[in-house]
Amino acid sequence: MNKNKFASLNVALVLITCSFVFVSLIASAETNDLASFINPFIGTANSGNTYPGAVAPFGSVQMTPNLAGNGYYYRSTHMHGFVVNHMSGDGGANEGQVLMTATTGDVKIDRRSTDYQFDHQHEAASAGYYEVLMQPWNIKAELTASTHCGFVKFTFPAGKQANILLPLSYVNNAIISSHVRYVDSQTVEGDVDATSFNGLQLGIPVYFVMKFSQPFATHGTWTDGTMTAGSDLANQDDRKTIIGFYGSYPASAGPQEVDVRIGVSYTDLAGARANLQAEMPDNGFERYHQQTVQAWNQELSVIDAQGGIVGHNRTFYTALYHCLIAPQIFDDVDGRYRGFDDQIRQVPAGHKHFYTTFSGWDIYRTEIPLLALIEPERAQDMAQSLVEEYKQIGYIDRWSQRNRPTAIMNGDPNTICLVNIWNAGLTNFDINTAYEAMFKQTGPGNIHGYLGDYELYDEEKNGITINPDAAVSTALEHEAAFAALGNLARSLGKTGDAAYLFGRSLQYREMYNPATGFLQRRDSQGRWDPGFGGYTEGDEWIYLWFVPHDIQGLVDLIGGDSIFEKRLDEFFDKKHYDSSNEPDLQAPFLYDYVSRPWKTQHIVAETADQAFTDAPGGLAGGGNDDLGTMSAWYVLSQMGFYPVDAGIPDFEVCTPRFPQIVIYLSSPYAGKEFVIQAPDAAPTNEYIQSATLNGQPQNRPWFHESEITGGGTWTLKLNSEPNHDWAALPKDRPYSLSTGYNHFPKNPILTTLVPTSQETPQTWHYTTDNPGDDWFQTDFNDSSWKEGQASFGARDWRVKYARTRWNTTDIWMRRTFTLSVIHGQPAISMCHDEDAEVYLNGVLALTAPGYSASYATFPISPESAATLHPGENVLAVHVHQEDFEAHFADAGLVDILWPDSEKAN
Repeated sequence: MNKNKFASLNVALVLITCSFVFVSLIASAETNDLASFINPFIGTANSGNTYPGAVAPFGSVQMTPNLAGNGYYYRSTHMHGFVVNHMSGDGGANEGQVLMTATTGDVKIDRRSTDYQFDHQHEAASAGYYEVLMQPWNIKAELTASTHCGFVKFTFPAGKQANILLPLSYVNNAIISSHVRYVDSQTVEGDVDATSFNGLQLGIPVYFVMKFSQPFATHGTWTDGTMTAGSDLANQDDRKTIIGFYGSYPASAGPQEVDVRIGVSYTDLAGARANLQAEMPDNGFERYHQQTVQAWNQELSVIDAQGGIVGHNRTFYTALYHCLIAPQIFDDVDGRYRGFDDQIRQVPAGHKHFYTTFSGWDIYRTEIPLLALIEPERAQDMAQSLVEEYKQIGYIDRWSQRNRPTAIMNGDPNTICLVNIWNAGLTNFDINTAYEAMFKQTGPGNIHGYLGDYELYDEEKNGITINPDAAVSTALEHEAAFAALGNLARSLGKTGDAAYLFGRSLQYREMYNPATGFLQRRDSQGRWDPGFGGYTEGDEWIYLWFVPHDIQGLVDLIGGDSIFEKRLDEFFDKKHYDSSNEPDLQAPFLYDYVSRPWKTQHIVAETADQAFTDAPGGLAGGGNDDLGTMSAWYVLSQMGFYPVDAGIPDFEVCTPRFPQIVIYLSSPYAGKEFVIQAPDAAPTNEYIQSATLNGQPQNRPWFHESEITGGGTWTLKLNSEPNHDWAALPKDRPYSLSTGYNHFPKNPILTTLVPTSQETPQTWHYTTDNPGDDWFQTDFNDSSWKEGQASFGARDWRVKYARTRWNTTDIWMRRTFTLSVIHGQPAISMCHDEDAEVYLNGVLALTAPGYSASYATFPISPESAATLHPGENVLAVHVHQEDFEAHFADAGLVDILWPDSEKAN
């Protein structure tokens, strides 16, 4: 590495003046040096709140320059020094513990004398590396980091005494205590305990051991402004005392270099020592730097974006880099970690790491779905880490920082994180305990409600009324989590829980004020809030679109497709959309739900191009990155898909922006790679003309996650003009809770495929004794069951004929039928009381909570529809009625065709 001009050829970046023009020196995509595209300065201007320092993928240590507050501001001209921890892109002052700085001349300890000045012409950053010229002392500082360690290389000028100082009492949050001990002339160790950045503000202790390449000539400590030469100890055990340590070297004839290796642990000093010995046992700065670069290359290579220009590549891979910083590894090299209960614990068997710092309210929307796709092993470890948190403190906090709950923001976002990981097919975590935790948190007395601002719910089970005092955004966030957990409950066979959760998730309907056209809260007398309060980081416009689990229900509530589209147009045209923050990230994709996918394609492409660049202020238009959330939105948008509802395993489609992207898949996914081919990709080609998935036409603006993780090729033709016909049929809209996957026309053309007994008696095999777990499988032997004609029921109540009496709690029914051909979309025709689940050829077709007293048509899952085939098929139904005497059950299959008048125009 050429160290003479503060620009490193081997990191493929040259920083030219404070405008940070970058020149790529190698074709990184061709040499697999994707790390050379990383520009850590992206997001350091405006309010991105990222840092330019050195970090390893998901590293426990963030070795970075620091200034009180958010740590680093691109506009700043001075810094306090360098620290070992900092969150990336959060919205508040945080961490900044174990502060280190350097000076020359006499030792001075006041902050004005220890802060350094700098400019961007003498500063550089790349993957795993940061350097700066510290003025006025002309000290060069270089930083790198491994997972658990930091490394600072100081080069002091000739002819002046060199000093290294540890002003440990200065942190970005409230200090609780700090201690430092001089072990020998080349070793210093200690700890710094400071509060979490927000909310509960519990203490987070950091333990450190430092090894210096050169022995100090003199050393000492200070307490409250008084220096004590030769002192080996300094202790701060209250929040007012100020302590620190210094070590000095005499002036030398030439520049002198001092390496500082720092082992860090959140467990104890023994952990810090072991981490240092394992990861940085000697003074090989460049070797450690290159190891971290290679670690970044390995992580980044899971997505190979091909054909983009250098600036596009830099923006894309820096966004991916920001996605791979958190959640953070919290355990030491021996697997020990300090739990949320302050007990020393071990990483659970079958897992590599314990992860913390879950910015739940943010990351459930984008980053966790992305990590589940590209980092499945880590995602499963993250899920188990959340389970361990529950086992330690009795709940899962919505926004943890290291091993401390903060209780900030609202909803139950980590419920959605856990469900998303499970839905992706990632099952290596304790789902039973996870479900116990998540369901516990749906009830009254939720222990981790928003401090001072959370109102408890008071609904009836399965009711749709909402506590009139609940804030709108709080209610909506909880409802999204209820729906996600309901989906999980249904997949686990917990139909009663699913019905309860789905009922709660639809309460947004009671918050819609038709007079204003917005979701609003009411006062205790049921009067609408005229001041439009109750919105977290948003307003009535932004939260109008936040019903991710039931967009079709929202469409109907607002007044149908046409009115919904016009309101959405107004939202974007009048600049209500805030692309820099989380609550409306999904809004551009909602056009997919009203058969206008070309509008989604345009707005997403335009937003990505304008809000994300490779400049310091080029992250989400200046918004907080929130530990990778906004960067993940960009990564997903550039690949061409996005999870509107992270509680289901689906992605909505937008336009891929690279000519080709290869996502390399890993175990346990069945596929090896998912290839996205868009050879026409160009800045002006925003619109999809046609698409195929594995060679078959794709005419819907969404796909299942399994279609990605199973491997394959998605090929698209793009153009600068929209194609109003592609993916624009109402039947092809994405999933919504109200409609399922299959959206029905208002006036459907119905053809009976399997008749019900509404007119002609149909014979079923049935039993009222529990038949076991495999009763719905195609090859199940039901010869011992009884035969009876539907409808089944306790008496003739709302059903014309109860031909076979049934008055027990449950009934299981099976029948075989023969199909010839299906022309439209299949659906179930059914009456039932009460909760029903239906299977086709052994695959769950639907669950229907509550009852339908007359025959109604229900959508079925695409997986079950795909099993239907010419010849013999099996229909299996289970109906559960707890305590009401009017039992009834019958089902059949219909084919739905759309009338021309209701097709997209």
